[in-house]
Amino acid sequence: MPIVEAEILLPSGDKERVLKDTVTGRSWEIVNISDLTDRTIYTTDGKQKIEYEGWSYPGAAEGDPVWKIRKRTYDTDGNELSKIWADGDSNFDNVWTNYAMLVYL
Repeated sequence: MPIVEAEILLPSGDKERVLKDTVTGRSWEIVNISDLTDRTIYTTDGKQKIEYEGWSYPGAAEGDPVWKIRKRTYDTDGNELSKIWADGDSNFDNVWTNYAMLVYL
């Protein structure tokens, strides 16, 4: 898995949340979720509304395996029924363009 969430220790002694590419060593500071590249797709199966959400580092290509993807389902009244991750985890190891074909656990 090339992209991981990590905490780094700054010279000041403070800790900073980052995304780190384990292959290149490049890292991106994450202050909050809005710092990430994100995608959202809404669909329905006639009975439920389905929302796919994906996050990755800024500028990530949708075809690269560097995305964490979540699937949320809602009933017809808008009540959330489930919130599950692709592959059963929130790792940055999925391809966004495959969101509909991934296994959610």
